Amino acid sequence: MKLEKYMPLLIEVKDLLMDEPDTAGRKALGIIENLLRDFAPDYGIEYTGDIEGETLVEMLAEKGFIRDEYLKKSLLEICDIKSCLHTSKGFFLKPQTARFIITTLEMLIKHNAKEARHLISNRPVIADVSDTLGYAKEVMMERGFSQLPVMDGIRIIGMLSLKGLIGRLANTNVERWENLKIGDIKEYLEEAHIINKETSVDDILQFFKENPTGMLIVTETGQETSRVIGVITASDLIPLL
Repeated sequence: MKLEKYMPLLIEVKDLLMDEPDTAGRKALGIIENLLRDFAPDYGIEYTGDIEGETLVEMLAEKGFIRDEYLKKSLLEICDIKSCLHTSKGFFLKPQTARFIITTLEMLIKHNAKEARHLISNRPVIADVSDTLGYAKEVMMERGFSQLPVMDGIRIIGMLSLKGLIGRLANTNVERWENLKIGDIKEYLEEAHIINKETSVDDILQFFKENPTGMLIVTETGQETSRVIGVITASDLIPLL
């Protein structure tokens, strides 16, 4: 449950990064600090407030909460960044520094992920049957997705694959197919793979071994009519490798 409460905070700072990198980075620093303090007692560390950030990172690494050497190094660098913010007035975080902090936060969470809900780090992007193919294509290109879940009302009915559509509509006038509604080409939709938010990371890893370009839709109960929490692609598993 502890990790779950940090997921919406991660999504919030990722949304903020583009327009307000300094604010996003500072917020992410605070989230990392709170997360480390939150988990310290679970690993036999009594946090009293007088433990320096670097020391806490070293202790949590020794206890096994921080198991990856690169993640440990990144967290120690972040401790240095935080010290600069405290000692230097007018110090602003550059976009690349803020991105580094947020990426480290995401790694820290996912390295300790146990269930599907701990791997969702972006707001769900879903197409509706009333959307045009042109709109869906723009969304996929903008977000770097090759496919989108499609809903008809409250029901997930399939996956819209850009690659599949290009192959099937290759002989159709571009302007014409871009104006088609997704609902008009339901027969072209691919099967949606739906899991519940408590699906284990081991099961998810197995799915992507067999379907490396696939996408998992995470819902509250694993049903096609339950609330969509997010999607998981193979790239979300990189911090686990």
